Amino acid sequence: MAQRYFAMCTPGLETALLAEIRSIGGRKASTIHGGVEFEGTNAVFYRANYELRSANRVVLRVDEFRARDVVELYQKTKRYAWERLLGAENAVYVRGAARTSKLIHSGRIAKAVEDGINDHFGEDPALAGKGPTIAPDERSADPLVMARLEDDRCQLSLDGSGELLYRRGWRTKIGAAPIRETIAAAMLRLADFQPGEPVFDPMCGSGTFVIEAAQSAAGMAAGKGRTFALWRWKNHRPELWDEVVAAAAERVVDPGLNFFGRDIDPEMVQASRANAESAGVDEFCNFGQGSIADMVPPTRTPGLVICNPPYGERLEGAGIAQTLVERFEAKFAGWRLAMVLPETQQPPFSKASKLRFEERARFKNGGLPVRLWISVESDKM
Repeated sequence: MAQRYFAMCTPGLETALLAEIRSIGGRKASTIHGGVEFEGTNAVFYRANYELRSANRVVLRVDEFRARDVVELYQKTKRYAWERLLGAENAVYVRGAARTSKLIHSGRIAKAVEDGINDHFGEDPALAGKGPTIAPDERSADPLVMARLEDDRCQLSLDGSGELLYRRGWRTKIGAAPIRETIAAAMLRLADFQPGEPVFDPMCGSGTFVIEAAQSAAGMAAGKGRTFALWRWKNHRPELWDEVVAAAAERVVDPGLNFFGRDIDPEMVQASRANAESAGVDEFCNFGQGSIADMVPPTRTPGLVICNPPYGERLEGAGIAQTLVERFEAKFAGWRLAMVLPETQQPPFSKASKLRFEERARFKNGGLPVRLWISVESDKM
C-alpha cells in the first residue's frame, strides 16, 4: 500500500532531488521549499533512505489534522495508533515548528505532542508499559518525531533516516571549507552529469565531487555501510530491506578510471586518496597535486569540470574564478564547467569570448548564499 513521504534537501536544490525520487519509483512527487513530497510503497521508502544522494533526511508522513490550540493538538496526537510504529525500545524526541498559525511556540507544540504520545500508551491498559520514552535531546533520539504547523494544520512525521544522510561515513579527512556530499550530488545532477563521462575537479579539497561522481557512475548506494532509524520501527521489515540492498548491489558497475582531482595542497591530495579508498572508489579515481593556472584536461574525452572555488573569508575568490575560466576556455574545448560562486559574484568572461554561464540553482553553502553556474557557448543560449 502506498504511503506519503517527504524527502528533505538543501533549499534551492529540490529539482535535483525530484528527479532522483522519480528514478526510484516515487509517485505523485512534487517539490515544496526544502524538499519533495512523494508516495510509494515500503520498498520505495527503503530505497529513498538507502539510495538517494541529494536528500538529507526521508520521513514518513504519519498524520495531518487541524489544530488551533494545544488541547486540540494533544487530543489529535493521542488518537493516532502509535503502537504500529513505536515501542518500549524507542526513545523519541519531538521537534516542534510553526508558521502562520495560532500556535507558534515550538516548545509548547513539542510538549503537547509528547504528552499525546505518552498518554496514548499510558491510558490504554492493553498498551501499558509498551510505549516509548522521551529522549532528553535530539542527538539521543531513536527516532525523531516532527510536528509542523502551518495555517493551523499540523503535520506529524517520523524520521526514517536517523543521522543526516549527507554523513555517508567515508569522509574521514576534510579540508577547510568542505561541501556537503548531498550538495555535491545535487550539483552533479544539475550540471547534467552522465555516467561514462569524465569528471575533473581542479580544486578538489577532500575529493567530495570526484568521489560522489564515481559512486554515482558506479551505481553505488549512498547509504551503504551506515545505519537507519527505520530499522528500529515496530513495522520494520528486515527481509524487504535485505531485498532492497541486494537489488542495489546488483546494479553496481565498473565506471572506469574517469574521475580526477587536483589540489595545490599536497595534504588535501592525500586526504582525497584516503577518502576515495574509504568510499570504495579509489581504483576509479586519480588525485594529484596541481594549480588551476596549469590545469589541462585529464583525458582526451570531454566531460565535466566541477568545483567549489575559494570565496568569502577563505581567499580572494574573484581572481581565482577569473584564472579558472580563462584556463578552462583556453584548454578545455568541448568540456562543461560547473562552479559555485557567492550570490553577489558574476562569472567572469571577456567580450570576445564565446563562453557564457547559465544559472542553475541558488542555495546556501556553509551558511553563505551562493549560485551554481554552468558554462554554455553563446551561440547556444
